[in-house]
Amino acid sequence: MRDILGFETITNKIEKSIKLELDKCGIMYRLFSRVKSYESTNNKINQKEYRKHQKKITDIIGIRITLYFKDDVDIVYRILKDKPNFDHESTDSHTVDEFKPIRCNLTFNLNEEYLSEAKTIIAEDLDVIDTKYEIQIRTVLSEGWHEIEHDLRYKCKEDWKGHDDLNRNLNGIFATLETSEFSMLQMFENLSYRHYKEDKLIPLIKTKYRIRLKNEILNKDLESIIIKDKELLKKIFRVNRRKFLTKFLNSKIIIPLTLENLIILINHFEINDDRIRKFETNFIKGEFEL
Repeated sequence: MRDILGFETITNKIEKSIKLELDKCGIMYRLFSRVKSYESTNNKINQKEYRKHQKKITDIIGIRITLYFKDDVDIVYRILKDKPNFDHESTDSHTVDEFKPIRCNLTFNLNEEYLSEAKTIIAEDLDVIDTKYEIQIRTVLSEGWHEIEHDLRYKCKEDWKGHDDLNRNLNGIFATLETSEFSMLQMFENLSYRHYKEDKLIPLIKTKYRIRLKNEILNKDLESIIIKDKELLKKIFRVNRRKFLTKFLNSKIIIPLTLENLIILINHFEINDDRIRKFETNFIKGEFEL
C-alpha cells in the first residue's frame, strides 16, 4: 500500500458524515483524523509479525472524537455502536483503585461505496490490512494525557522500568484530570440549579444542556409562559439531558438549533405542553411528522 491519497478522500467523507450527525444535536466536540503512512503501516506489519500470526491492521484510517464533557462519551458511544457497519469495540472498564487510560475505540467496516476503492489501494497487502476504520472517543481533559502516556510511556516501557514512583505520579496526574472532569459537570449542574431558582430561563437552558446553539434569541411570549409557570420551568430543569439528546440524535428531525427550537424540541420529546407547541412553525411540524 503506497498511495494513501485515496484513503484520505475516504476519511474526509467519513468525517463529514460524523460531523453532520453530531452537529445536528449541538454536542461540543473536536474531530481529528489520520491515515497511516506506508512506512508506519509497513513497520507495524513487520515488527508485530502480522503475516506470521495471520492478523490484520484495522485502523489504517483513524478518527478521534474529542468531547468537551465526560457525560457525552456514553451518548456518542451508543449512537456510533448502533451503526449497521459497526464491527467490534476495544473498551476498558473502570476499577475502584486504579487510574489509567480508559480506551473507548470502535471499529467499523467501510461502507460499500468505499470498499472497492479501498481494496484497490491496499492491493497486495489485503492479507494484513483490513477494510475497516477505527473511531476513538476521548474527552478534552484526557486527550493530552492519553497522547503523552501513549508516546512517552506505552511506546517506551523500558525507560520506565525501576521507576515505579514516577509511574505512580503519572497515574496520579490522570486521577486529577478525571476528578476535574467530574467536578466540572457538578459545577454546571449547580450553576443551572441556581438559574432555575432565580427564574432565569436562558442561562438555565445554556448551562444545563451545554450544546452549541445557532443563536440565543428567545420569543418573549414563550419565555413569559415558562417563567410564570413554575411547574413547567421545573419540568425543563428536570429533563434527563442524556436521554433527550439520545432521542434527538436517533430521530430524523433536522432543524436549526436555536435556543427557541431547543425548547420546542425538549417539549416535543419530554414535556408535551400545548402552550409551547403553539410556537412550532410549519417547517418544524413537518419535521416532527417524519
